[in-house]
Amino acid sequence: DFKIFVSNAISESARLWFSQLCLVNTPITESDSNEFLSFVDIAYSCIAELYTARDFYDTVFQGEDIPFFQVTFQALDRELSSAVTSHLATVSKLLNAEDLTDLTAVLQASFELYLYLNKALGVKNKLTQSLIDEAKIFHMHEWFEDFVSPWIELAFKKEQTRINRSLVLDKVEETEDAPKQSNSSLDMSELISQASRSLSFFYYTV
Repeated sequence: DFKIFVSNAISESARLWFSQLCLVNTPITESDSNEFLSFVDIAYSCIAELYTARDFYDTVFQGEDIPFFQVTFQALDRELSSAVTSHLATVSKLLNAEDLTDLTAVLQASFELYLYLNKALGVKNKLTQSLIDEAKIFHMHEWFEDFVSPWIELAFKKEQTRINRSLVLDKVEETEDAPKQSNSSLDMSELISQASRSLSFFYYTV
């Protein structure tokens, strides 16, 4: 059947493309944080490819009744999910054992990876409900469960450091409305706002 042949070819092409993408993004210097940063680049490329497949190539193949985007999504979902979850499982063990030498860099890079993978939600509108239910990437919030507490702890430490620095440099300034307010109080308000925005990133809807 021609449709099956082409669909299989599309799936295999996506798999080979992903394999090549991983080779290109292999970190030169081995470290847990560099590994995460390479996955950030891989995730960025995969998400961009999915949007291109949805918005351009899927339209090209519609005349032949070939679901280009859905086939591509299935292939990349399988490859990306397998690669990322495997790496996360390894790092999670080190994280729980407190055996990471570059902890701060790892947490920052892992959170960046989480944000990029979260962008996959934007392609759901062209998928069937059965594919959405089967897709592993739409459950990616579960992959990062071991990282949430360390993320929040790191954010708290950074904000605490900034507040302490503001208090040291604090000075009182008079506003146009006569009441006086300190620079540290302004910084505190901004930090609370940033914390609120950061927590909103953890909201996830499948």
